[in-house]
Amino acid sequence: MNRIARTPTEWFEEATRWYVEAHQGCPCCGNQHCVFRSEWGCRVEYYCSACDFSACEDRQTGHCYSAIGEGNNQPNGLFNAPFLVDALPAG
Repeated sequence: MNRIARTPTEWFEEATRWYVEAHQGCPCCGNQHCVFRSEWGCRVEYYCSACDFSACEDRQTGHCYSAIGEGNNQPNGLFNAPFLVDALPAG
């Protein structure tokens, strides 16, 4: 499915699936271990720290909202930090 043509409900469903099946994966950028799931009252949100994608559902009303990620599509994890890569032993 074309990523632009998805409805907010479809994005939320994909975010839910990717979070579980792709190890906290993002349906927008495809990275793993970068999505956070949070619950605020009746709202459930998935947020990708790598590309800034967000999808949420208001469980009380059933309405979904989404924002397409526009980040650099690079994981912001500690293990990708340049100072750690430079400090790794050769070999």
